[in-house]
Amino acid sequence: MVKKLVLTAFLLIFALSLVVSISQEATQTENNLKKAFEEMNSLSEIGIPTTRVNESLEEANQIFSGQLILEKTGKKSDYTIVNNLIEKSLEIMETSKTASDELNVFLETYQEYEKEVDLSSMNQEYQEIILSFEEERFEDTLELIEEGYNKLSEVQSSQATLRLFYKSTSNGIKTFFVNNWMYVLGAILVGGALILFFKKTISLILIRREIKHLEFQKDSINHLIMQTQKKYFKNSNISKMEYDIKINKFENMIRDINRQIPLLKEGIAKIKKSAKEEKSKKKKSLKEADKKIEKAKDLEKEIKEKLKDAKKDLEKKVKETKKKGPVPKKKPNKTFKKTSKKKVVKKTNSKKAVKKKNSKKKVSQK
Repeated sequence: MVKKLVLTAFLLIFALSLVVSISQEATQTENNLKKAFEEMNSLSEIGIPTTRVNESLEEANQIFSGQLILEKTGKKSDYTIVNNLIEKSLEIMETSKTASDELNVFLETYQEYEKEVDLSSMNQEYQEIILSFEEERFEDTLELIEEGYNKLSEVQSSQATLRLFYKSTSNGIKTFFVNNWMYVLGAILVGGALILFFKKTISLILIRREIKHLEFQKDSINHLIMQTQKKYFKNSNISKMEYDIKINKFENMIRDINRQIPLLKEGIAKIKKSAKEEKSKKKKSLKEADKKIEKAKDLEKEIKEKLKDAKKDLEKKVKETKKKGPVPKKKPNKTFKKTSKKKVVKKTNSKKAVKKKNSKKKVSQK
C-alpha cells in the first residue's frame, strides 16, 4: 500500500514537471506575441502602416490559442509555427522602420532638389516609391529609394550639362536662325503640310502602337498575377492581406486596359471610315469634273462646226456676188436740187424787201 502511494506521488510529480516545462514554452510564446503586438501599436502611432503585420500576428495568435487548448487537454502541442510568424512579423516591422526613415530622408532631399531642378521626368518613380510604402512592400521601398537617388543624380547632371550646352550654343543658334530664317520657315511649312497630308496615317500608326503597348502591359500583368498566386498558394511567401492588395491592384489595371483597347480600336475604325468617305467624295468630284470636261469638249465641237458652217455661207455669198458683177451707183435727184435752190432765192429776196421798207419808214419820220 505504501509502495503504491509512493509510485502515484512520483508519477504526479513527473507529470507536473512535464506540464510546467510545456507551460514555460507557452508563456514564452505568449510574451513574444504581446511584445510583437506592442511593437505593432507603436509603429501605427508614428504613421507606419501595419495591416500586413497585424494579419500575420492575428494568424499567430489563433494558432497559439489552438495549441494552448491542446496542451491543456494533455495532447501534444507545437509552437514553432507561432514563433516563426512572430519572427517574420518582427522582421517586417524592422524593415518598415528603416523604410520609413529612408523615405523621410528621400522626401526631404527630393523637395530640396525640386527647388533647383525640374523633376517632372521622375514623377513616376516618386509615385511608385510612395505607393510601395503605402502598400507595405517595404523591401521594394528600400530598393526603389536607391533607384530614386540614382535617378535624382542623373537628372541633376543632365540638366546641368543642358544648361552649359544652352549657354554655349544659344548665340550660335540665334545667328543661325537670323541667317537661315527663310530655309527654316520653308522647312516648317513643308513639315506642316506633310503632317496635314499624312495626318490620318500618322494617327493610325500611333493608335496601333498604343494598342500593342497596352496588350504587352496586359500580358506582363497576367504574368505577375500568376507569380503572386504561386507565392501565396504554393510557396506561402506572402500573407493573405498582401495577396489581396496585389491581386486587386492588378485586376484594376487589367480592367483599365480592357476599357482603353476598345476605345482605341473604335478610333481606328472611325479614321478608316472617314478615309473611305473622303475617297468616295474624291471619286465623285473627279467623275463630275470628267463630265464637265466632256461637256466643254462637246460645246467646243459644236462651236467649231457652227463656225465652219458660217464660213461656208460667207464663201457662197462672196462667190454669188462675184458672179453678178459690181452694183450700179444711184444718180442724184436733180429736181430736188433745183427746188431747194429756188426756195433759198425766194427767202433772200423777201429779206431784202423787208430791209427796204424799214429804211423808207425811217426817212419819212425824219
